[in-house]
Amino acid sequence: MDCFNGFSSYHHALNGTPCAADATAMPHADTAAGPARRFFSLSEAGRIFGKSARTMRSWADGGQLRTVSIGRVRYVTEAEIARLANGGEG
Repeated sequence: MDCFNGFSSYHHALNGTPCAADATAMPHADTAAGPARRFFSLSEAGRIFGKSARTMRSWADGGQLRTVSIGRVRYVTEAEIARLANGGEG
């Protein structure tokens, strides 16, 4: 299965294995609050779920998708990707 379809890129992201979809994702960042976290652009999150960046932006604006802003850019955390993949509970 191509990394840009379905949950394949999600699987790669969680396992840390190389994937073309991960090429433009922000690198891991260690924080004082805990272990490294992975951030995905709205476009990358959309590819994981088979949706457009516009749809992901709409979900974020409507509260269905939690994002983190770094400057003027919004990112989706790996934990949020997992939450949505598990039916959006949590």
